[in-house]
Amino acid sequence: MTSPTRTLTVVCPVYNEEEVIEAFYDALNRVVEGIADRYRADILFVVDRGTDRTLDILKAIAGRDSKVRVLALSARFGHQMALLAGIDHSNADAVIMLDSDLQHPPELIPALLDAFEQGHDIVFTIREDSPGTGLFAR
Repeated sequence: MTSPTRTLTVVCPVYNEEEVIEAFYDALNRVVEGIADRYRADILFVVDRGTDRTLDILKAIAGRDSKVRVLALSARFGHQMALLAGIDHSNADAVIMLDSDLQHPPELIPALLDAFEQGHDIVFTIREDSPGTGLFAR
């Protein structure tokens, strides 16, 4: 089996996610392992300085998984700046930005990559609300 030649970085901004970060990593890692024949992928968690144990948890994950990198910002810069920092720290062929609060399903990654492989430079998703979604959530 030949090694994939394309590279992927999944950039995940993180802020106070200690309750869900392990579950998010597990779900994302399953997807990344599932595309290993197509992409040499890494996961970049960008920690927007928080007040919980998220950074410690991510350092432990990175210690046992060489695909995981952690970028800890020096102060609270916000979601968009965390994404930008992640993009700046990637040199991959493709970058996927994925929030780490389990509201963006990692299972969409193969479909996003399919569109990228068809020649699209920018691929995005559109959230579809279910009929029961309340006004606040919409």
